[in-house]
Amino acid sequence: MLNLQFSDQTKPTAVKARQKDPLDIFSESLNQQIELVKLLQAGETLTQTKRRYVSGKRVEVDVEVRPWFWQNDHDQFLLTPRYSSQPIHINNHPSIHCGPDLPSVQAVLNHLKEALTDRDATLTEAIHEARRKTQWGKNHG
Repeated sequence: MLNLQFSDQTKPTAVKARQKDPLDIFSESLNQQIELVKLLQAGETLTQTKRRYVSGKRVEVDVEVRPWFWQNDHDQFLLTPRYSSQPIHINNHPSIHCGPDLPSVQAVLNHLKEALTDRDATLTEAIHEARRKTQWGKNHG
């Protein structure tokens, strides 16, 4: 008989080891939106370099960052935080009312950043739920 100490743990796959924490991914996107608001207030835009494939060849193109915020019919700004392509529904609401101007949008984004830093349970659960929706039917259903 083998006299060894056995374990049920398995070695993580390369894919699991490479995956970033969803909260870190959201944090990067949130910082990008904060930068976008600052630039828009100065009359500028924000672009990022993306990889695209044209005729089977990989090329890098600059694309404008899409804002999470917009103005409604009453000239009020609203914001829909996103995880990848998925909207993050905080307290089951699809958007957050910001106010009449870009500084109010920036204030809401900064408040979300603070909540993320503090690992607010409501926000982190909403982020994880949005991440689950990006899984194409895997692990839920």
